Amino acid sequence: MSVCNKCLDAPLVDFCSGSLVIGGVPLEATFTVYIQHNATGLLQAITVQSNASGYTTIPLGPNDIILDALQGYTLWLTYGEANSTQLSITVGEEFYYCINIQTVKSVNPPEITWINP
Repeated sequence: MSVCNKCLDAPLVDFCSGSLVIGGVPLEATFTVYIQHNATGLLQAITVQSNASGYTTIPLGPNDIILDALQGYTLWLTYGEANSTQLSITVGEEFYYCINIQTVKSVNPPEITWINP
């Protein structure tokens, strides 16, 4: 991932959410989501599909992507390996190539956390 790419600063994400939904991604496509822990560099990956409206769901939990509370992560999408060309995430008329995420822990976490709904 290039440090020169423009990243979207997402709203806080509850690490106990069941899934993370991202809008503005390529339509009806299969791609890999990479989530890297900013402090340790630990890289997690999961292959997902988007729908006709440009939304994709990233499952969170022990068998999927694991987020720790009160941590920072960077997320990006590619059609290949982590160092492949990053796919754009469209927000309004702006294009982003990664998303910065900060996790929190709440008393009543939402089942789904939306980014760019």
